Amino acid sequence: MSRRQVKYVLRWPNRGEQILVVVVEDATQEIILNEEPAPAWAQLDNSKCRHCPLDSTRHPFCPLAQALVDPLRLCAHAEGSDQIDVDVVMDDRVVSTTTTVQRAMSSLMGLIMPSSGCPHTEFLRPMARFHLPFATPTETLYRSTSMYLLGQHFRERAGQVPDYELAGLQRRYRQLHTLNRDFAKRLRQAAKGDAAFNAVVFLDLFTIALPQALEDALEPIATLFDSFTREANPGGPG
Repeated sequence: MSRRQVKYVLRWPNRGEQILVVVVEDATQEIILNEEPAPAWAQLDNSKCRHCPLDSTRHPFCPLAQALVDPLRLCAHAEGSDQIDVDVVMDDRVVSTTTTVQRAMSSLMGLIMPSSGCPHTEFLRPMARFHLPFATPTETLYRSTSMYLLGQHFRERAGQVPDYELAGLQRRYRQLHTLNRDFAKRLRQAAKGDAAFNAVVFLDLFTIALPQALEDALEPIATLFDSFTREANPGGPG
């Protein structure tokens, strides 16, 4: 099975360059972890999320915590507001920016969390496959709703009932909100600096805002889809 990698290159003003390579199975978007033993803070029952469906007898470590061990080492002592230069190197492009450590960590977590094996983040794997570093809230809203609706197309094609009203998307983001709040407690044990904690808080702002955003934020871009609403029979001959 082929593998794909995304490389985050962090350049610190006084600490030189650090590189983190995220490797995933291309077909499944499952992350490939190194074989080093996970630390105690990554044990499943250590600050376990209240809605976690996993059993520690079968999963002794939290899959999300395991996947974030290496990234947290990069910013263990960093403050979230520290400025760094970042290059994100992918197969077909390089994205470069100057940003804060917490913003860089938030983007990195957006790639790692869906691929980690956490049951509550797995639905985001299509977005991780087409990773967009440093996406704005509007871009994330567009990508998440588009991803979910395409998923409903595949549900319908498989003979299942689709959810074109996005009720399931709102439910999943409520579960993500619970995950973010509970996982942040675990991060307090893992890093002395606040960068990782603030990165989760940054991600969580979107999970909180999404239900209202579905009502309000999509309206300004509705006119971009006028060609779809004007077309009387999109599946007809032509």
